[in-house]
Amino acid sequence: MKKWYLFLCVFASVLLTVVSCQKNGPEEPEPEPEPEVTDVVSVPTVSGITSSGASFSSVYSGNGIVDKSGFCWSKSQNPTLSDKSQACTGSSINATVSGLDAKTTYYVKAYVYESGSQYPTYSKETSFTTLESTDPSEYKAPTYVDNYVSIAGWENRSKWNLANVHDPTVMLAEDGYYYMYQTDASYG
Repeated sequence: MKKWYLFLCVFASVLLTVVSCQKNGPEEPEPEPEPEVTDVVSVPTVSGITSSGASFSSVYSGNGIVDKSGFCWSKSQNPTLSDKSQACTGSSINATVSGLDAKTTYYVKAYVYESGSQYPTYSKETSFTTLESTDPSEYKAPTYVDNYVSIAGWENRSKWNLANVHDPTVMLAEDGYYYMYQTDASYG
């Protein structure tokens, strides 16, 4: 009976040792650290804003060697490199970007990869709004029907409004009054 008891004790201790040393499932990867935001990368200065582009400028003032640098931007706050970005070189970071939407607010940050670092250091963000487009090819004509044939007859003149004023001309007469002339609004 003692051998049997001794066997159970040894078996139980071996079993506990094996179970306690086993991993509890697959090893999870280390989470990516929160991006570092410091003052060693200056807040971008935005200039030359147009309806579809802008120029960015920032400076790295850290002690490390810069491997990569650039800007990232988004229509949402807190842009990262997973948004649109443009790479630069060196510690003086400058870029001109295009392809932006007119009359849209963008948020931009500068970033720097210091030598040996696998994660970027970001600047604080700034925002800017692109200008309204002045390109005539981007003009969108109204979609409503501009047709007044149904009220163009003289008998409907009480329904006429400014939409029925064709080729208006204003003239200051010698008597000091202004007179407005227009072509005939009736049809047919």
